[in-house]
Amino acid sequence: PLLAGALNNLAQAHRAQGRYDQALLLMQQSVGIKEEAMSPNHPSLATGLSNLAAIWEQGYKDLEKALDLRERALEMTRESLGDSHPQVATHMNNLAVTHTKRGDYEAAMRLYQEGLAIDEKVYGHQHPQVATDLNNLATFHFHVGQWQLSRQLYERALSIRTAVLGEDHVKTCATQRNLNLVLQSLELDEEEGGGA
Repeated sequence: PLLAGALNNLAQAHRAQGRYDQALLLMQQSVGIKEEAMSPNHPSLATGLSNLAAIWEQGYKDLEKALDLRERALEMTRESLGDSHPQVATHMNNLAVTHTKRGDYEAAMRLYQEGLAIDEKVYGHQHPQVATDLNNLATFHFHVGQWQLSRQLYERALSIRTAVLGEDHVKTCATQRNLNLVLQSLELDEEEGGGA
């Protein structure tokens, strides 16, 4: 398992640098080792599958392969940790991203909302992970043109991040930038006579 972890980290570094062929090879090796050494539903194996999905999704634009891997990761995590574990929420968010890219907005929204509900139950309403979930859900609503709802969700995320992380934290600043984009979109929409 130590080798699998090292291969995973190296694959992630290659993915971050856009070297997807190397990332894919290393991540496949990491997952292969985990499949041999761990139980079939081990959370680390599920995370490896999700990381492999990210490579297929980002590097090769193979959303069907990514979807299959992310669905497997979510199911494995549910079976090993139960339906209300924070790692289940993380895999729901990852799967929601893939559904959004595929244009399956109904499935994406359901997964984002379920993940948020899990994290709120586990962490409470003022936790950084809840702010991340709200930010992701706000980004989804912005993507589909629901700017008022997006604004409300970004404002909630910003409030949490400012209170918990501080106003100069990178995540707080990112949420503020996202909120500013929504406010600009709303302003332009009003100028053009629309009503998102």
